[in-house]
Amino acid sequence: MNKLVFFALIAFAFLWACQQTDKAPQKSLNPNGDSELALLMRTMYEETMEMKKALKEGEKYDHSFETEAIFTATPTEEGKNASTTYKAFAQNYQHVMEQYAEASGKDLKGSYEQIVGNCQSCHQAICPGPLRRIRHLEL
Repeated sequence: MNKLVFFALIAFAFLWACQQTDKAPQKSLNPNGDSELALLMRTMYEETMEMKKALKEGEKYDHSFETEAIFTATPTEEGKNASTTYKAFAQNYQHVMEQYAEASGKDLKGSYEQIVGNCQSCHQAICPGPLRRIRHLEL
């Protein structure tokens, strides 16, 4: 009898989990939409938070996204990434990410701080909206 109850519960749980719901798709949290660049920036933020966490634990986190995408991702506002200012910040970001990849030991903290500083400088000059969130990356 216990086996029958067990299997009935498993079957019920399976059927309940598989039921379809009429929920509306979740609305984007970004009021400007989810452009390729916005999604990339979110990934960059999440991975930089992982870097921060690892650094606090005395470890190094190796990011998984391609930094070159910062040059080709479609922005929310057309042409926003075409300016020489944006391109200069993007090149600097790629450079500080390469420095972080090569850093070790006590150099990791300074390299990490350069990454966060570059993010802050770029967003101060080009797109200030995320600055409050970027401050969470500071050590």
